Amino acid sequence: MKKLDLIGNLSSFLLSFVLAMVVWAIATQKQDPIRTETFETDVPIEYSLPPKGLVVVGTVKKSVDKMVIRAPNSSWRDLNRDKFQAKVDISSLGEGLHDAPVQVKCADPQVSILEVVPRAVSVRLERMVQKKVLVVPHITSDVPFGYEMGVADLSPKEVIVAGPSSSVGRVKEAIAEVYLGTIKNTVTRKAKLTPVDSDGNPVSSVELTPLAVTVTVPVKQLAGVRELPVVTQIAGRPAPGYRVTGISVSPQEVKVLGSPKDIKALPGYVETPPVDVSNATASIKESLPLSLPKNITVWGTYRVTVHVDIAPIEGSMTVQRELIIRGLDPSLEAQSSLDKVTVILSGPISRLNKLQPEEVQVMLDLSGLQPGVYNLHPLPIPPSGVQVDSVIPRIVEVTIKPRATPEATGTVTATMTITATGTAIVTATPTSSP
Repeated sequence: MKKLDLIGNLSSFLLSFVLAMVVWAIATQKQDPIRTETFETDVPIEYSLPPKGLVVVGTVKKSVDKMVIRAPNSSWRDLNRDKFQAKVDISSLGEGLHDAPVQVKCADPQVSILEVVPRAVSVRLERMVQKKVLVVPHITSDVPFGYEMGVADLSPKEVIVAGPSSSVGRVKEAIAEVYLGTIKNTVTRKAKLTPVDSDGNPVSSVELTPLAVTVTVPVKQLAGVRELPVVTQIAGRPAPGYRVTGISVSPQEVKVLGSPKDIKALPGYVETPPVDVSNATASIKESLPLSLPKNITVWGTYRVTVHVDIAPIEGSMTVQRELIIRGLDPSLEAQSSLDKVTVILSGPISRLNKLQPEEVQVMLDLSGLQPGVYNLHPLPIPPSGVQVDSVIPRIVEVTIKPRATPEATGTVTATMTITATGTAIVTATPTSSP
């Protein structure tokens, strides 16, 4: 009996516990109901490292699109992408294409993840390989007439290309692009490399070692052709007060042709007849022929343009000038700390020799100024053909005050009257005048 009572009591206890849990669940559900909905997010997918010797090829899925989640209403309120972690384990996969499952966890233990989209992602693994390929120079340059470009020398001539087997298998060679422009001498440059396939298209997902090579492009001048500078001379002297400031020739160099012996015998330049600058007061521009031996010819034009710059000889002059005040209100008067300032002028000597000091004026502009003390900059006004280099001093102190009112002046008229008793009375009457 006692055993049966014990079993009965235990059954009653379990039944009571289950009923209590059901009641608690119903109460909890009413207070914090559980919802099952789709949660759209972009949780980033973390990929593990592939097995040693393998590498991921192509693009892989970057994030989870959405999930079906079951969670209490309180959890839904605080749910965001940062509470989830998505991982794909590829550490044990072999070479080839795989559908790797996406595992997502949530930091909130009350959240149940029922479905993940996508459930799996495609991952291709390939073995890492390497091979040697030749370096091929692609040179862009402009070698002038009379010069010849030789075969480019590369260092190194081969490079190692490494990467996934499918990409490395496509690489045929490494291109060294070199742009040299106009060259007349041997040039050495560093050139970056680009791996290309048999059609010349770049191949991605591979690495080159080294990344660049040294390219040496030999350039030599052909026998019987020589490029020489053009030299010109001047004859005579410019007019007094003028000088030659420059000589330019266009073109500056010409290509001459002849036998190797005759070309070698040239002095290293080509001359023109001299330019006569006698009594010149302005620049001269002339088209002149080249002076060459009979057995030498020119490739292109036989004439060049010579430009001789003629300019006046510059000089300087120092003058002292009084300050001229302008713009002062008629009710005010001004007093400067200096009566005169020093003006340094420059210009053609021929103009300075004829310059009269009174042609130079220095102004003090007091427009709009009220009574007070001011530090002002004198304003020089130079004559034509001359420039002002400086005014000394650069600042002048000026005191402005109201103009004084003239005081009244007059005379006193005295009148004397004699009374009957003989007493004299003097009366003074002032008379004012403006």
